[in-house]
Amino acid sequence: MDDFAFKKRHTYGTIIVDETTHKPVTIFDGRDGKTLKEWLSKNKHVKTVTRDRASAYSAAIKEILPDAMQIADRFHLHQNLLETIKNTTNSVLPVDIRIPSDSNSIAESLVESDSKKMPCSVDNLSEYNQKRVQLYTEIREYNSAGYSKRQISKVLHCSKNTVTKYLNGEYEALCKKDFRSRMDEFYDYVIKTLTSGISRKDVYRNVIEKGYKGGQSAAYDYMNKIIERFQIDVAIYKSSSPEAIQNKKALQKYDHLSRNGIFRYFWMGVELSANHKAYILQKYPKLRELMRCVREFREVYEKKSMPLLYLFIERYKNSDLKEISRFANGLEKDIEAVENSVASELSNGFVEGTNSKLKMRMVKRTMYGRCNKALLAAKLMYAKVE
Repeated sequence: MDDFAFKKRHTYGTIIVDETTHKPVTIFDGRDGKTLKEWLSKNKHVKTVTRDRASAYSAAIKEILPDAMQIADRFHLHQNLLETIKNTTNSVLPVDIRIPSDSNSIAESLVESDSKKMPCSVDNLSEYNQKRVQLYTEIREYNSAGYSKRQISKVLHCSKNTVTKYLNGEYEALCKKDFRSRMDEFYDYVIKTLTSGISRKDVYRNVIEKGYKGGQSAAYDYMNKIIERFQIDVAIYKSSSPEAIQNKKALQKYDHLSRNGIFRYFWMGVELSANHKAYILQKYPKLRELMRCVREFREVYEKKSMPLLYLFIERYKNSDLKEISRFANGLEKDIEAVENSVASELSNGFVEGTNSKLKMRMVKRTMYGRCNKALLAAKLMYAKVE
């Protein structure tokens, strides 16, 4: 048996399904046990009942059919435990859990790694192209040694015209860097300031003060390319005060885990790193009891062991965690049905399946607002439910 909604959150009924044929036997109003008692009084041949954890159903069956075997549904038992674990997790853990990172600081490691990627620094930035300087020097040296232009071009793998240009041209004009962007002059400064946490807006303002004559969009495009190339975590806020930078660096020293993520680890076995696991279990020792509770309850049904069930109830009915204690005491009050759920292969699954099929076949929905409950009952009982 199971309850179902005529109109969700408003009116409910009870459906009874034959375990052998998996066909509906009857439906009636209410789920408080009163109408169930009336039906059971007329059907005292019933020997076995599978049900959810509703206390009204349990009390009605005990009163009318004291010798009938009640079986608590395993799915609902695990669902009750799930709600217990989730509520306890919510009461023990904050929404956001900050775990100190193993590294000193993400920001500091970023600056260090970026400094290794930098081809040059502020101190060694040269305004001269080193390859051109080398070529200029070598051409002059070979020329002084008596080599012809043709011989020099063969040795240095360059054209005769290039040799002529470097022999006749001015050093400044030939070797000085030809900047393709006006921001190239501030290349090292831009990298250094961006990696230290300064925003692009403030970097742009500073390069203008240093003599940048280009446009704003060109400067931002240049900075964006540097950010993408070196994977710099730039400041996204307008304020780049020392306090704001320090706050940002402080946040980066932590790994963040959600409370829901910890729950998924307990219930579904979602991966969690060894460091994170060790930290949360040390800081929140009550979580150890939750982990043990889930493992031991599942073990009861995996091994179909009555002694493990009794040990579980005895261990957790006086737990300091109120939700866990309430769950264990609920099992003890309904001990016969819970014992039968461990020992028997029967469950309430076929009733739940019938409920779902009736909804999916639109039996209720096509009749809602146009037909009465008597017709709905007839249609449910005589419809083909595969």
